[in-house]
Amino acid sequence: MSSRAYVRGHEVYYDFKNETYRYSDDDTEVFMVVSGKVSDERDCPHCELPPGDEQCDACLGLLPGVKAACCGHGDRKSSYVIFNDERELSMSRAEQQRKLVKAWNLAHEVVIPVSVEKDDGSTFETVTRSHADLLGAHTAVIWLDGVASCYLLTRVTPI
Repeated sequence: MSSRAYVRGHEVYYDFKNETYRYSDDDTEVFMVVSGKVSDERDCPHCELPPGDEQCDACLGLLPGVKAACCGHGDRKSSYVIFNDERELSMSRAEQQRKLVKAWNLAHEVVIPVSVEKDDGSTFETVTRSHADLLGAHTAVIWLDGVASCYLLTRVTPI
């Protein structure tokens, strides 16, 4: 029996008999060091760049305010960013938010009456003044009449 995973886009499996990870394509051992970095890392199968320095992939470079990041190596659902303050953004969440924006915009005109849920759970009614959009490429928002900034789209319901 083996446990499968991925290391920088390459499928690996755990060889229980020898207590080590091996690359699935040629059975060579994946050498790990104490910090968790792989010592014999292969180039990314998607962008074909070698592993980057620090904690981010070479195709991403060093990102300000980011503790660690992975491009997903061709699989967008596997990509993520961990910020210095421990907030995490997975691209699967970002993809869900993009789909939410697209569905809202296909279903609704720009100006429609809506009910809005506030942080304290109370609601108020207003009208939208924009299409839905992505804030920071990861959060679905919409602008509302009488509100100075945007609101999370998940808190807005058409009336």
